[in-house]
Amino acid sequence: MNDMSEFEELLNGIVAKGALETSHQWLEDIEHEYGRTPLIFKRMAERPEVLISHLLYKGTVTQKSAINPKYVELISMAVGAALRCQHYRDTKKCNQPQIC
Repeated sequence: MNDMSEFEELLNGIVAKGALETSHQWLEDIEHEYGRTPLIFKRMAERPEVLISHLLYKGTVTQKSAINPKYVELISMAVGAALRCQHYRDTKKCNQPQIC
């Protein structure tokens, strides 16, 4: 997304298709591009608004940040663990209650 108009077009497309259809399409696109869909994205797709907001955020950070995307993901995981995020605990199948 190079400018605000592209972002607005993307949002309009999401609204037009709906969250459920958008999340299904994005999962298919990810699988087509990478050969498989990561489990975390499949779990997020159980709540389409979570998947959509995560991928919008991740796409923007990846494009706009000077930080390596791998480190951005690690930071996100650390914040989720530190805040005892229920989604983080559910998707990571945390078996260490003192951490989760």
